[in-house]
Amino acid sequence: MKDKVTFCPKCLKPVEAKEFFSFGGMSDWRANTAGATIRCSNCGYSGLPIEMRSKEYEKLMKKKK
Repeated sequence: MKDKVTFCPKCLKPVEAKEFFSFGGMSDWRANTAGATIRCSNCGYSGLPIEMRSKEYEKLMKKKK
């Protein structure tokens, strides 16, 4: 497993690269500064994702159950 997990704050599902919005008209500098946004394919959430260490994510998922 990777050291960090990026996931949806609404449904807690890890996001894939295809779920990140592209910043078409923005320069790379602005896209990196603004932060990447996602559209979750599981719940439809649109906004900023959460990133945390994989061990912390595993603990969070155990608490959710």
